[in-house]
Amino acid sequence: MEYSLRCSCGNSLTVSEGAAGTDVSCDCGRAVRVPSFAELRSQAGLLTQLSSAPLIIEEMIAAGSLPTRADCARCGLETSETVDALAVWHIEMAKPEPDGLLGALCMISPKIRYSLTRHVEVVTLRFRVRLCPFCRWANAERSLRPRLFSILVFVIGACAVYWALWGFLLMAISLGIWVVEVSVVEQRRQSTLLGILHHEPIYKQVLEDCSPPVVSVVGGRVAEQPPQQWPPFASN
Repeated sequence: MEYSLRCSCGNSLTVSEGAAGTDVSCDCGRAVRVPSFAELRSQAGLLTQLSSAPLIIEEMIAAGSLPTRADCARCGLETSETVDALAVWHIEMAKPEPDGLLGALCMISPKIRYSLTRHVEVVTLRFRVRLCPFCRWANAERSLRPRLFSILVFVIGACAVYWALWGFLLMAISLGIWVVEVSVVEQRRQSTLLGILHHEPIYKQVLEDCSPPVVSVVGGRVAEQPPQQWPPFASN
């Protein structure tokens, strides 16, 4: 959907929801600040609640209005390639404490009480971003590259077992290195993916209102229903 803004010089500018929070240039040379998408919709008399953000994004993706930028969200090169990124939140929710026998068990064991009074709710939201073929491949393969060293050490240790018992130690060390590498690389990968999503102004505004999700790049079209709970805050 498009909205009209007015520059101080009197010119009228047309912007989309995806440009919310950015600066657009007027013909007179001035930079005009675009309000947040909630303010844009408020000016147009539309829904402004934060709970409508997922629906807005889904509508804009279906209409082809997202992504709004023509450059790769990772390297900045111009590209027409788009990918879908699925953001997943695992929210721990509280349940009423049970009565009767289960209630007595909750009083006896804190672990049982925790398992009976808590449940995890999964909230998902789909984002569409521009990503050139090279960056898409690099992001998908990034988590595999550091593991090659640990695999090599493991193979050397497995071969050394035939001649000496220290090969088992070498195998154990390689497994430890692999676990550490996977953890560190996945943290960096998540940081990169969040940076890619923040490249789009409307996504940045939505993500700043909730806890960091776990993001994955998926192939093809992902049909996801807008989440019922938004923003996905954990309840204590």
